[in-house]
Amino acid sequence: MTVIFIVIEMQKTIEVAENLFTRGDHLVIEIDLPANLLASDDVKVLQADDVSKCEPALPIRPLERADDEQVRRAMLRLMNVRDSEGNYLFTYKSQWIAVYRVLRDMEVIGKEYIEFVRYTRRLGMDSSRMPCSYTAIRNISGMFAKPLDDWHIEKYKGNTGVFSRNLKVAEKFMALLKEEMQSAR
Repeated sequence: MTVIFIVIEMQKTIEVAENLFTRGDHLVIEIDLPANLLASDDVKVLQADDVSKCEPALPIRPLERADDEQVRRAMLRLMNVRDSEGNYLFTYKSQWIAVYRVLRDMEVIGKEYIEFVRYTRRLGMDSSRMPCSYTAIRNISGMFAKPLDDWHIEKYKGNTGVFSRNLKVAEKFMALLKEEMQSAR
């Protein structure tokens, strides 16, 4: 099953796993939206009889794949991100798991950690402020070994500071990578 995520300006993510249809060059997605969003001019609501004329349209690729140069630039930028107090966002080598998870979810890399470490080296990250190492991420398991969609603080059985740090790195890296991909267009 293909899972598609629609990101709306208010930064709410709506998961859509079924009921995808195409009609001409339009994609129609059958979901329940909050009433305040339905009132927005940005949302076009189709009548039920319009949807019935549509044909199923699967599979659909949910994300574009970033190229190596876009990934490298996003990684380099991530190494320099600081919080409001001037501290680096990326402070532990184990936070590479957040970068791994984003790239794995986007199908840029395979599932093996050693393959990811080699990939970071090939992109020149071994000379960065915080080089990736196999020893720092090889024993990562549990929630951080799962797709980002499964990262939930209430399910995490560990230090919530670790969870927050990793989630912030993943979110920032996704944003930087998206910027790099958009600037290449």
